[in-house]
Amino acid sequence: AVKVAMLTAEYPPHHWGGVGTSSWSLANGFAERGHEVTVVTRKHDLPPVYNHPGIRFVHVPWLKFPMAFALSFGKQAARWVVGQGPDAFDAVLVHSNMTLLPAHAYREIAQPILSHMCGNWMGERSGLDLSRIRPFSVSGANDLAVKLLSPLYDKYEDLAVRKSEGVIIEAVSEERAWNERLKRRFPSDPEAAGGAFMS
Repeated sequence: AVKVAMLTAEYPPHHWGGVGTSSWSLANGFAERGHEVTVVTRKHDLPPVYNHPGIRFVHVPWLKFPMAFALSFGKQAARWVVGQGPDAFDAVLVHSNMTLLPAHAYREIAQPILSHMCGNWMGERSGLDLSRIRPFSVSGANDLAVKLLSPLYDKYEDLAVRKSEGVIIEAVSEERAWNERLKRRFPSDPEAAGGAFMS
């Protein structure tokens, strides 16, 4: 059996969006196959949903602010993993872009890091039209934060792709988009500039 730490800012019942659904399915699928799964997720007071009884949960604090939560949670989750020691897990699976790790985490976490890139903020904000956002609604405030603040977090997504031992991307179109992005953002890096980093 493999010991996996899954770092995910969204996990039911906190959220049933794409990242939450994916992380729930993976955690339960791993546990059903006999692997040891520890889910590290955001602290909340919501009643639990059904999970395989073998899954262990750790809830860490996070900054409740649009966009900032992803890096805030990532820092706390990485700190917890490091504190468990190098033999606690065989691998750390990070559900980016909702969980963003600071640069030092890639040096300090002893286990191989696998980043599951669940979209990216650049793509998210490209689909938002500023003139259509209603900033005084909850969803509008979130959209406004994505549109205006998410460029500050692009570098953390770049780190996830460039510094992880493995990257999971689910669509060929996403792979192409990442290769183009890396080629544009890191022209002096031969691996990125060639346009085939993800191949």
